[in-house]
Amino acid sequence: MTVRPHPDTSLPERALLPLLRWLFDLLLPRHCAGCRLPDATWCADCARTLRTPFAVVREATAQGPPAYALGRYLGPARRAVLALKERGRRDLRAPLGQALAEALLKAAPPTPPAVPPPPNPHPVLPAPPQLSNCHPAPPAAPQLPNPHPV
Repeated sequence: MTVRPHPDTSLPERALLPLLRWLFDLLLPRHCAGCRLPDATWCADCARTLRTPFAVVREATAQGPPAYALGRYLGPARRAVLALKERGRRDLRAPLGQALAEALLKAAPPTPPAVPPPPNPHPVLPAPPQLSNCHPAPPAAPQLPNPHPV
């Protein structure tokens, strides 16, 4: 597992991070969440248990959209999901997320060929050359006879 220092950490603090990680591993050793192999978060053997998505048919999901899984909920896959969700093994987010992303890419339908967009039903028209045609002048006020001639 690579520890990335925060950008604001100074050089001495960055030098301490590997030492702290080593001490942490000494006190609480890392192991594979699926098979407990030492010094691994998620080993290659356990990663192979997650495969191409397959449809899951259950009575509870029969009326809804189709459901898929990457593996049976047993063995390494079950232990990894429980470690992530119930035991706070946040280091499993990356490998399990990567497995899900790769499976989605495999299962995605091929990209359809590019189709040009339909013509715009409301095209933008140029403005008329004379604005006076668009907005006629208001009518002139009526001329009343002057009651006091000069």
